[in-house]
Amino acid sequence: MIQYSFVIPTFNNSRDLPSICEDIALVFQDFSHEIILVDDGSTDDTWETIHSLSQNVQTITALRLSMNFGQHPATLCGIQFSKGQHVITLDDDKEIHPSEAMKMIEQQKISGAAVVYGTFPSLDSFLIRSLKTVYRIVSRLNGKNRGQGSSFRLIDGELARKIVSSNHQFSFIDELILWYTNSIDFVPIKRSENQSTISRYKLPGLILTTINIMLFSSAIPLRLVTFFGFLLALINFIFGGIILFKKYFGKIEVDGYASLIVSILFSTGMIITCIGIIAMYLRHLLLKTNQKPLFHVAEKSC
Repeated sequence: MIQYSFVIPTFNNSRDLPSICEDIALVFQDFSHEIILVDDGSTDDTWETIHSLSQNVQTITALRLSMNFGQHPATLCGIQFSKGQHVITLDDDKEIHPSEAMKMIEQQKISGAAVVYGTFPSLDSFLIRSLKTVYRIVSRLNGKNRGQGSSFRLIDGELARKIVSSNHQFSFIDELILWYTNSIDFVPIKRSENQSTISRYKLPGLILTTINIMLFSSAIPLRLVTFFGFLLALINFIFGGIILFKKYFGKIEVDGYASLIVSILFSTGMIITCIGIIAMYLRHLLLKTNQKPLFHVAEKSC
């Protein structure tokens, strides 16, 4: 039985992959392990490099995607082909040395957590860090563990493959993990001393990713629409009632004023109420479309 499966998505980075694989083989020489390299539609010689590595090293599997699908879909693809008791996801930029995975492994042995994230300070620009901070703040409205993850993670193998087999239209791994478990730990790790790589995500991509996460994985926008819809409808009905009260007690002398205001308030209130109801239905359709599970069995004892 393979103990650890390293899943490394890569794009146009043939230079670093051989040394990463060598580092993993050296650090994990006393553990049964495999390395799954996923070429995410590279346009350089990355595929030739990882294909050669897989032919020369028995523990390496090379996968080539037909086009550039993105980091998370590529990672999920690698997880699908994994066989390890635990899956370790790692970027291809040598920002984190594979030896840091030992910290996550030790933390998992201590806590028994289903998922352990390696956390480290960001070297991104102020604008990108600010965007990530906003995303984390909003994400935590859905739960304390949201928005804290990183691409360096150790996941229970069965859980990781269950996430892939569910065939979600939504592919953000850290959100999918939270659909299945709250057994999550975090451990601080160090960056490679000779590495100053910053995020390869561009600002437009980060903005788009953040919007997609908020719209397709979170029900907060729909909940806000529902709440404010019913609240505004209630306020409109109250003010409409006040106008009618003043009309019947002779405090409004302008002809047609009361009927005009009441009709506007009540019709607007009905429209907003309907929008709130539609938002509730959309929320359920969102959960159904994304195939969010009703439950997930972590352990079974007979």
